[in-house]
Amino acid sequence: MFPVYLELPKSAHAGEALKAVKQQLARNPQRGLGYGLLRYLQNGRGVGDALSTGKSPEISFNYLGQFDQMIAGSSLFAAATETTQPENMKGSFSPLNTRAHLLDVLTFVMNDQLRISIRYSQDVHHRETIECLMNDYLASLRTLIAHCKAPEVGSVTTSDFMAAKLSQKDLNKLMSRINRTTPGNTN
Repeated sequence: MFPVYLELPKSAHAGEALKAVKQQLARNPQRGLGYGLLRYLQNGRGVGDALSTGKSPEISFNYLGQFDQMIAGSSLFAAATETTQPENMKGSFSPLNTRAHLLDVLTFVMNDQLRISIRYSQDVHHRETIECLMNDYLASLRTLIAHCKAPEVGSVTTSDFMAAKLSQKDLNKLMSRINRTTPGNTN
């Protein structure tokens, strides 16, 4: 896990916001590996100490992956269908657990469905607040999905071709040329 600060363009619509986030995340070398190495393996060497004493982010977002692919075809393992967290645990793994973040957002794909859970403290947030947050989150995801499914939407950004060192404007021109010269393309 590594900290990320994301900036969206002012009044960005779904496509602009998605491209901005995608490009900002692509700028993190090896998906934050360098941060982890500096923070956890450089104890007593200045940089690691500075990173470990900084303020912890209030929100953790953790995409755990596609579990369908991990257990597909396995005769030994199958996904559990029941929940594993008792209701009385207030969104925490243990009543004795100290929270690292105010909100822990966990996502993964199982049975071709995106699963989302938010762990939170009922001492800090009301259930209604978290439900409202989840409804807004799901509405935003649906907006992004609708945008991405639109036939006129291009699917590539400069983060897809980092080694080429193209601007988004140059990449758009190149993709436009490719689309015009591709046989059977109706764009």
